[in-house]
Amino acid sequence: MKITTRVTPKLIYMSMLAVIALVVLTAGALGVLYMVNFRTANTTAETTSSTTSAEASQAMLRPLEGKTIYRDDTRPVTLAEKQLRSAGRTADADALKVVSSQPGTTWLVGPNASDPTAQKDIREVIRTSSEAAAQNSTPVYQLYALPHRDACAEYSKGGFETPNEYKEWLNQIIASVKTPSVFLIETDSIGNIAAKNCLSQNEVTEREQLLNSTVQALRQSPNTVALYLDAAHSEWFSDTSALVGSLKRAGFDAADGVFVNTSFFIETKEISEWSKKLLEELGGEKGVIIDTSRNGNGTPASNLTGEARWCNPKGRSIGLAPRTQTSAKHIHAYLWIKNIGESDGNCAGNAAAGTFVPELALDLVRNRT
Repeated sequence: MKITTRVTPKLIYMSMLAVIALVVLTAGALGVLYMVNFRTANTTAETTSSTTSAEASQAMLRPLEGKTIYRDDTRPVTLAEKQLRSAGRTADADALKVVSSQPGTTWLVGPNASDPTAQKDIREVIRTSSEAAAQNSTPVYQLYALPHRDACAEYSKGGFETPNEYKEWLNQIIASVKTPSVFLIETDSIGNIAAKNCLSQNEVTEREQLLNSTVQALRQSPNTVALYLDAAHSEWFSDTSALVGSLKRAGFDAADGVFVNTSFFIETKEISEWSKKLLEELGGEKGVIIDTSRNGNGTPASNLTGEARWCNPKGRSIGLAPRTQTSAKHIHAYLWIKNIGESDGNCAGNAAAGTFVPELALDLVRNRT
């Protein structure tokens, strides 16, 4: 029997509703799928962006991590090692090799009577930064030419006569650097201020302003990897708050941190804890470079006082070898800032400050424990 379906207006209406419902459901499903895909893509982008930002932030916080520090093979210690070896003093040559095989710091020491504009420093920057670029390494420069340099001890007194002369010298250095470099700004500069009795108030103001302008000038250079201000050491200033004000006025906020223990002997653990406290007082995520060139045996015995404690004391030893990978977040590097074997001054019949003396270097290596 043939069945005939009668098409009525009501049936047409119901069919249209069904089609509309199907379209709505399909569109909804596609919308959900789109939103899931969109959110997944967005989450992936956010995660990638977050990771990239974290890596960039970490690089900013620890600018030296993993970098190879430049080694200058024309240093006096390297030449002395070769001379000793040629003379048949193999054991002594091997001892100096412990030092010469490690990177050091290039000191830029400003003018003298025969070089009033310190062009020797400019030539040194050109030579060492060019060599570093060829070696894919990072040079470390110690600026050491402020007016009234070494105002407290005076064994290394000197520097430029005026801030303007210093700024001209600094501009030449910045223009001469051929590769990304690290700058340590003026050993003892903040210590001499905080000591209170070494500089007049006018000299203090002049120094803080000059340090600040030095930080700003170096910060603007594309070849500045990192820069650090002097913060003396814990025996000189057991109370870290004594350094905070001058460091802030000297431009600390634009620096990468401080360097400590230069030419001194505070044991690594002690100076690390002290510098961490100082950084906390200064605020922000900054770091420290610790000079470990001569702190292997810590400070001299407590019965040694005055300059006998810091001017070529006997029994000291080299410390940790230079490195830019450290386990402590606040320590950016251990470096040999003081050039091992150089005299602290002509105390007790010693050579003038900065003079390389092979026996001083040999003693520091022999005294290792």
